[in-house]
Amino acid sequence: MLLISGGVAIDAAVVSAAGTACAGTMSRRRCAVSAAMFFGGFQFLMPLIGSLAVGWFADKVEFCGHALACGLLTMVGARMIVEAARGGRECDAQTCPEGGFFAAGNMVLPAVATSVDALAVGAGIALVGDPVWALAALMGIVTGIGSAASVYAGRGLMEKFGPRRAEIVGGAVIIGIGVKILMEHING
Repeated sequence: MLLISGGVAIDAAVVSAAGTACAGTMSRRRCAVSAAMFFGGFQFLMPLIGSLAVGWFADKVEFCGHALACGLLTMVGARMIVEAARGGRECDAQTCPEGGFFAAGNMVLPAVATSVDALAVGAGIALVGDPVWALAALMGIVTGIGSAASVYAGRGLMEKFGPRRAEIVGGAVIIGIGVKILMEHING
């Protein structure tokens, strides 16, 4: 269970670190709490949803879920790159909206996109008849802790490379995670 939890948490942790490039004026602690709540919360809920909907949804999540995750993460990453390339946001208090990437309204898409694997895990667990509650709880906890810790690591990288460059790299990393999710499904 711990290996599965760690495996599904990696994408959310990387996206959390990359998202710090446009965290806005929100404190590091608030960013970490937001990342933990959204990524951990969705990693907890999605396996439960997957196990409940296994009857009609399991066959559809195989490709559509991975393609949707890729599309959502690509949109988020591309938006970050475009904003940084335009130079319209330097992530300071005057030009970056309160909260930036970690604002509640901005966290839903990345949280859904990075938890599609958890939906499939929940469906798979239900197909073999095992209870999913304990695994879902562990997935949520591991992802929440990993995402919060990644906020601190990501902020250090942003300070080293500068906000615009870090935002471009962060956007590219988020797009790469989306492509990785899709390619793992296609190749595997």
